[in-house]
Amino acid sequence: MESTAHAQAFIAQVKRQSDRALLRELQKLAKRIRPTSAAMAQALQSALIRGGKRLRPALVVAGYRAAGKRADRRIIQAGVAVELLHVFALIHDDIIDGSVTRRGVATMHVDQAQLARRAGLQNPEAIGVAQSILVGDLLLSAADEALEAAGFSGTAAGRARALFLAMRTELIAGQYEDVELSLHLPKATPKQVLHVMSVKSGHYTIALPLLLGATLGSASASNLRALRTFAEPAGIAFQLQDDLLGTFGSAAVGKPTDSDIREGKATLLAVHALHHATAAQRGILLRTLGNRQAPRAAVAKVRTIFIATGAKTHIERQIERYIRRAEAVLTRSRLPGQTKKLLADFGEYLVQRST
Repeated sequence: MESTAHAQAFIAQVKRQSDRALLRELQKLAKRIRPTSAAMAQALQSALIRGGKRLRPALVVAGYRAAGKRADRRIIQAGVAVELLHVFALIHDDIIDGSVTRRGVATMHVDQAQLARRAGLQNPEAIGVAQSILVGDLLLSAADEALEAAGFSGTAAGRARALFLAMRTELIAGQYEDVELSLHLPKATPKQVLHVMSVKSGHYTIALPLLLGATLGSASASNLRALRTFAEPAGIAFQLQDDLLGTFGSAAVGKPTDSDIREGKATLLAVHALHHATAAQRGILLRTLGNRQAPRAAVAKVRTIFIATGAKTHIERQIERYIRRAEAVLTRSRLPGQTKKLLADFGEYLVQRST
């Protein structure tokens, strides 16, 4: 569609600029740590060049434009700070989830374990996890430095700094809530799942990058409110689409499509299915969800139950509902016309993407 093509072109443009800035950050980090840890420098390079859509830097730039500003080096650098935070989260998330691949290649802790194994070291899996945690920690620190290096000053910079700190806190707290909810999956409610989605995606993925860019651009209070109100439903729609892709998508372009099932993640798909399953279906779900050794046939059966109970259709309808709610916010707002169009196209892209 034309709308998604517009959003994709914008994201691709920001990605090219962000990748160059990320390379500069990598070179700075590598120069500082290579004398003592060449292996860590190599792991950092692996983490930052694995790809990624750079969606969050694009949203930072979109927020800046919503304030009437044109993209410049400083806002690209601010977007890089958000991306560094995101890569930190992905590395730790893969460890928490026990994911072995992402985007069709080995996750960092698996890759590091393979290196340790080839070197003949004992406990290679533990080594891979330890090294990856530390690389993630370094990226979290580097994100703070990258935001500072953007060069913004004054009241707007102070407010943006506070937003960035809130982004870090909500990301980590939301991940903890996600893990906690998955521990009690059979009793989880849709309301609880949507709350976690709101914290993890409504805020961290959409709202805070948008608001960071808009704040650095000194946007008006009314425009900041409009962006925040748009981001809440758009972020939930994004996460719901992510959950569909995590079970019915392609592992070659994203995370494995059995990981959410084997991990027993408290997705709205799983919770809806548990609430609407027959006794026999519920028994299969309880035996398979969270069972990392579940055979492929059992995982396939869970997908079938997700369809049979109406869970997949329910999620698809909820995605449509939330994205239309986000679009209605844009229509009522006093945001610039170009910003409304870009964000509406962003919304369509978020729920039509395949990765």
